[in-house]
Amino acid sequence: MDRKLRSYDLVEAFDVAVSERQSAGRSHLVIDVRLNESDWARRRRYDGFTVLVAHPALPHGPVDLCRLYRAKDVVEKDFQVIKSVVDLRPVRHRTDGKVRSHVTLCMLALLLERTLQHRLKAKCTAQAALEILQGCHLNHVAGTADGMAAYTLTEPTPEQTAILRLLGLQRLGDQEEVVDRITPR
Repeated sequence: MDRKLRSYDLVEAFDVAVSERQSAGRSHLVIDVRLNESDWARRRRYDGFTVLVAHPALPHGPVDLCRLYRAKDVVEKDFQVIKSVVDLRPVRHRTDGKVRSHVTLCMLALLLERTLQHRLKAKCTAQAALEILQGCHLNHVAGTADGMAAYTLTEPTPEQTAILRLLGLQRLGDQEEVVDRITPR
């Protein structure tokens, strides 16, 4: 309990008491946690207020400074998108070329996510669309009756078909069109 309260800096906001109680002939510890009303009221006194201090020589007005301050969050959200939607793992690079390549791939992933979001027109999020489309597969079938390899598509669900239609990619769910465009190796 102490560790959890410390992680949120709330040790003083709660009164914690540990006591031993008897129940059915057995003793066990009970933790009693109560909100310290005066400390909580002191903490809540400034909820909703932010004070921005800027150098007086800056040419920006108060409204512009607030916009700039809030815009910093956009970069953090972009990194969150790159890490979560695209599911990139940490990669340890040692050369400049590899680092640049990795950053380029991350930026392309962010561009892809934003393009998906724009094309979906708020029907669903890009992450939700990717999760829905995750079951769509192009399957390689080796050793057909004539000895050639072939490709088949999984049958898209109505939900997957709707997402493909929103993206203007419904042809990717059409078995004949995909098979005609791919040459088996």
